Amino acid sequence: MPKRASLDTDQFKVALPPQPRDPLDSLIPTSPPPVTEPGARVNNFEAKSVRPYVRTDGRTPLELPPIKQQRVRIRHPFNIFADQLADLRTLEVERVRAGKKKKTLAAMVTTAIDDYLKKQKKLLNRS
Repeated sequence: MPKRASLDTDQFKVALPPQPRDPLDSLIPTSPPPVTEPGARVNNFEAKSVRPYVRTDGRTPLELPPIKQQRVRIRHPFNIFADQLADLRTLEVERVRAGKKKKTLAAMVTTAIDDYLKKQKKLLNRS
């Protein structure tokens, strides 16, 4: 940042307050830091050694377990009958009354679709 030219106070007979010190002058070092030997103490703190990565289960880092495929959730509208929706809501309320964790309608429908698909695959494999 360029400095401004100083004002000739003698010519204009003006008394100016002293210029505040630039805070960046104390933050930016004017010389490079001193070169130290590896492992030497810096600022009275001893440099800690970095522990190498070692597996405790005997596998090498390249033998990682297979990544489990995550199911991608999409939103898709389906038509259902009013009595089916009423029965699902009744099941949801009964589950909460029984002291079990609330299961959403979407989770119940997803489970039902999974069960249906498994059943249909078994029927196709028997044929």
